[in-house]
Amino acid sequence: MDKWGQTLVDNSIRSRHLIAAIARVIHKGLIPGVALIGAFAVLAIAADERTNDELLAAAKRKEAAAEYELARRVYAGVGFERDARQAFALAARAAERGHPQAQNMLGFLLQNGIGTDKDLEKARDAYARAAAQGLPEAEVNLGFLYQEGLGVEKDAARAREAYQKAIAAGYAPAKHNLAFLYERGVGVSRDQARAAALYEEAAKAGVAASALRLGAMLEVGTAIDRDLPRALEYDLIAANAGIAEAQLAAGRLLESGTAGEKQLAEALAWFDRAAAQGNVEAAYRAGALRLSGEMEQSDRLRALAQLRFAAETGHRPAMLRLARALAAGEGGEPDYARALALYRTLAEEDEPEALYGLARMVDEGRGVTADPSQALEYYARAAEQGHPEAARVMRGLLGPPPGADRSRPLGSDGGWPSRR
Repeated sequence: MDKWGQTLVDNSIRSRHLIAAIARVIHKGLIPGVALIGAFAVLAIAADERTNDELLAAAKRKEAAAEYELARRVYAGVGFERDARQAFALAARAAERGHPQAQNMLGFLLQNGIGTDKDLEKARDAYARAAAQGLPEAEVNLGFLYQEGLGVEKDAARAREAYQKAIAAGYAPAKHNLAFLYERGVGVSRDQARAAALYEEAAKAGVAASALRLGAMLEVGTAIDRDLPRALEYDLIAANAGIAEAQLAAGRLLESGTAGEKQLAEALAWFDRAAAQGNVEAAYRAGALRLSGEMEQSDRLRALAQLRFAAETGHRPAMLRLARALAAGEGGEPDYARALALYRTLAEEDEPEALYGLARMVDEGRGVTADPSQALEYYARAAEQGHPEAARVMRGLLGPPPGADRSRPLGSDGGWPSRR
């Protein structure tokens, strides 16, 4: 058994599992890929159904297709220990023998410096060789290099031509890249309606990134008519494909009920799925929703953990909500020290909610010696930043202004009503 066979884990595994495995790697952020579809085209290739043992035997006979399939499996860690350098070596061997998919994969690895030094010129050459053999995925990757000026002089016309050739060959992800050109007006006249139509065609063909973008356009409604139910429909397509941003977007619409009936349990489930992928905003929203009192059952400890995760990244709303929760003892005993620390951090930036929360804790002596004069200073700063409750407190502390009717209670906004 050779060096690849020594790391064999499961001889019976089939490469139909490979695309899902690579997708998981991408969604975890382990692949330094590019913003558009192009560099991920390596995924969109028919699977080789042979077992690992069969592939190893064929690779020893210098069969390019077997070398390429082994490269994919070693790259993704499917049946073998994940090893980018070995994947690169295998892809290079198959590419030398003229295998178009291997040439495309080689370009991807060279473009991103995976398993080898980054070399954009060699990546371009590898993509060009594969595209010359009629591989539409490589055509898209080559077009992306021209679009961004990576290893070549930036040429939007060449990029558009490459995308159109791939579309003519029936490769739906190319529509996503072409839509991007029309949406941004890159090398073409800006045409939002054309972009939306292309995104929709690609989304219906299963391109999740296009569903995400179309959902965003339908939600905002600046370029096309706003349609929140349709926005949710496309967000859910991308969300089910595992895109965290779409899971967050779907959760927001379901939580607010703006796209139809409010569905808090479903919203929370999408927030949780996005948060599990490291999406900070989703973690904040999941934690806040659990503590909102709107859920029939709520895991407050999990809510605090999600808020802590988001707060540790500097997410201001999460820091504020966590401080409130800790000060109030939501999910357990109060943690005044941590609440004070969070409030003080934000108070340094004149965050009004933090100043008000800090004022109350100092005023009431929670976690710190009560100090009315210092509390007054915090109330005043919060009021200056427009905090309505702090302004109400300040008006109460300072008393009615001249001419106010002292016989009447404070007005609904906390002010003293004037004499009439």
